[in-house]
Amino acid sequence: MLRAVRAATASRSVRFLYGGAVLPGTYTRMRQAADWNGVALGRAAQDAGMLAETIAELLDDAESRAQHQVR
Repeated sequence: MLRAVRAATASRSVRFLYGGAVLPGTYTRMRQAADWNGVALGRAAQDAGMLAETIAELLDDAESRAQHQVR
């Protein structure tokens, strides 16, 4: 669905935020399926361990994306 919306809005500067349940592992799987610009943390923010895992996953992806943009 996100790919179709991205294609339909390709001529505009549009950013997409995923607001569903972003838990450890969810972000990476969804990021591989489509390109979106941000997330909202819900349940993960209520548990310190889950929050740390989720943030680590987000930071790993951000670092990887930054390295690919430099090349």
